[in-house]
Amino acid sequence: MVGDRLGDITADTLVLWGEQDGWLAPSVGDRLAAAVPGARREDVPGAGHFAPEDEPHAVARSLARFFA
Repeated sequence: MVGDRLGDITADTLVLWGEQDGWLAPSVGDRLAAAVPGARREDVPGAGHFAPEDEPHAVARSLARFFA
């Protein structure tokens, strides 16, 4: 299963999560970030499940900070 291999990821990882996600609870994002060594988790204010569509500017800012 893919989830079993998350601990093998060595790349810097950012888990973005829509603050208003109605499909998956924030705890799912927490678990994903916790499973990847050194991963950071960040909420996207005002975004739902489709954060890049809901809040594209906020997602872009988060990604720009992450890749800087």
